[in-house]
Amino acid sequence: MRRENVRVVGAGAGRAAIALAMLAGLLLVGPMQSQASAGICASPGGSTTTQSAVALVSRASGVPVGLEDTEIRWVRWHTRVVYGDTATLKGQVVTQDGAIPDATVDLVAREAGSSKWVSVGSATSDSETGVFSFTCLKPTRTTEYRAVYHGTLLYGGSEGDRTVEVARRVPDAMTQVAPDQFRFQGSVEPRYVARSVLLQRKSCSSCSWRTLSRATTTARSEWRFTIDVSGFTGSRWYRAVVPADDLYVRSYSTRSWQLTHQ
Repeated sequence: MRRENVRVVGAGAGRAAIALAMLAGLLLVGPMQSQASAGICASPGGSTTTQSAVALVSRASGVPVGLEDTEIRWVRWHTRVVYGDTATLKGQVVTQDGAIPDATVDLVAREAGSSKWVSVGSATSDSETGVFSFTCLKPTRTTEYRAVYHGTLLYGGSEGDRTVEVARRVPDAMTQVAPDQFRFQGSVEPRYVARSVLLQRKSCSSCSWRTLSRATTTARSEWRFTIDVSGFTGSRWYRAVVPADDLYVRSYSTRSWQLTHQ
C-alpha cells in the first residue's frame, strides 16, 4: 500500500532573488553546488554524514549563516510504501519571498533500528519552480529522511524531515483443496523466520476484521492456513496480517479473498 501527500508552494522572486544574482560569485559557503538531479536510485547506505554537515543542519546550534531565514517545505511525499517499492520526496527551500531556485539540497537517511545518519545524495531545485526532487528512493525498512540546505551569504541553512514507513511484502495465494476447504498460503519479505502471521476474517465488506488464528513462518519465511467454509452460506473475506515490529509497520497480504459458499 502506497500513501503519499502533495502540497505546492509558489517560487520566490523580488528583493532576495535580485541580491542573489548580484552576488552570484560569492555565495558558496558549504559544499560545492552539484548538477541538477531528477532523483536517487539507492537504498540508505554509504558513508556516515560528517560532523560538519550535522552541525550545519541544526538551527538550534546557530551555525547556519545568512541574512534571511529559510525552511524546507515539502510539496510531495510518500508516507508508506511496501518493501521493494520506491518512494518520492519533493520539496522547496522557502523564504518569506518564496522558493529559492537552483538551491542544492543534500539528503541523508536514518533507518529504523540505527542511530546513524547516512548520505543518500544531492539534488538542485528547479530554476522555474524551485522544487528539488528525490524520486527513486528505495527504503529497505522504515526510514527517516532529512533534507539539508546548507545556506549561503544571503540565506540561512535549514532542514526538513519526513519518515517513510515500510510494510513487509506478503505475497499470497488461495487454492481449493476440497469441496469445503481452501489452502491460504504465502510468504513474507524480507526474511521472516519462526515468527507470527495472523489470519483475519470479516463477514461483510464493511464489517471489521477479526483474528481467527495464528501461524508460524518456516525457515523459508512461508506461512499456511486451512480455511473450512462448511457450515455457513454467503460470503466471507480473508486476509493475512504480519504484526508491526521495530523495523516495519503492520503489513497485509497482497490480496483480500472473498469466499462464497452456497
